[in-house]
Amino acid sequence: MKETVRSLELLAPARDREVAIAAIDCGADAVYMGGPDHGARAAAANSVDDIREVCRYAHRYRARVYVTFNTLIYENELAQARETVRALFAAGVDALIVQDMALLRMDIPPIALHASTQCDARTVDKVRFLAALGMSCVVLPREMSVAEIRAVHEAVPDVRLEAFVHGALCVSYSGDCRASLVNGGRSANRGECAQICRLPYDLTDADGNVIMANRHFLSLRDMNRMARLGELADAGVSSFKICPSRALPPRLGGTFRGRVHAGRGQHLQPRLHRLLLLAPPGQRRRQVAAPGLHAHAQVGGRRGRHGDARKRTASDGTPHHAAQQRRRPRLLR
Repeated sequence: MKETVRSLELLAPARDREVAIAAIDCGADAVYMGGPDHGARAAAANSVDDIREVCRYAHRYRARVYVTFNTLIYENELAQARETVRALFAAGVDALIVQDMALLRMDIPPIALHASTQCDARTVDKVRFLAALGMSCVVLPREMSVAEIRAVHEAVPDVRLEAFVHGALCVSYSGDCRASLVNGGRSANRGECAQICRLPYDLTDADGNVIMANRHFLSLRDMNRMARLGELADAGVSSFKICPSRALPPRLGGTFRGRVHAGRGQHLQPRLHRLLLLAPPGQRRRQVAAPGLHAHAQVGGRRGRHGDARKRTASDGTPHHAAQQRRRPRLLR
């Protein structure tokens, strides 16, 4: 197979206008942020006016702006969704990250569409299907291994692939989790995940005896693939996506809500990833000095995993075998 030249992109999250501009200043090739509605993080919505300002700033430095539009759209919301897309296109947005295929049948401007990780594109057939629909980029699920990503790229080499390289890691398959919806009526596919997997639970036996108390059985460590950027590039990844993680320590500054970052600490992420992407393969570890790595370790509240997401461990060290385990323990709050 003849390999074509691919441009690599560092994609950083931005809760708001200020964080987006700071991420671009720190080396991000593109930023992604929530729009006024239909974003998978409802708490991180931004007005069209703010997004327009970010686009003007980004395009001045040849950076790109993507807006998350990746929740399911109800029938009575179709007209509003269409008008929002038109407004975002007029504001200068470079692409929408989407889940609901209803957008493909709407009368919308010729804006690029990226298939969100909520589309659960973990097979070659699914990636090929989404590309055939007109998606210019497919965001792969977090739980895919480097070997699986390589297999997808080799099967569909013309499809631009985006992969997460740092940040929060869910216990369930991307886009398929119904835990929040079943437990409290808040759907992750509507941007309202209650994050019940991040809470501590007691493990009891059939008689109600507590085997383990107040443990984070379902809360995984954050993903950290900083040392594997070269492998991912060789496997076919074109866009390296940083994902919001847990709240920042107070000493790094900023106010925050849950897993949505704000403040100076987040700006460290694109800067360090940029250094690693630009470094020659044999020098990637030496390019980031020890003080930088120490500061990076303070950004997330959960320790990171350097390997594949399927080899999972809970944030408190409890081994997790969700992909293989069939028996479910009884969990009580």
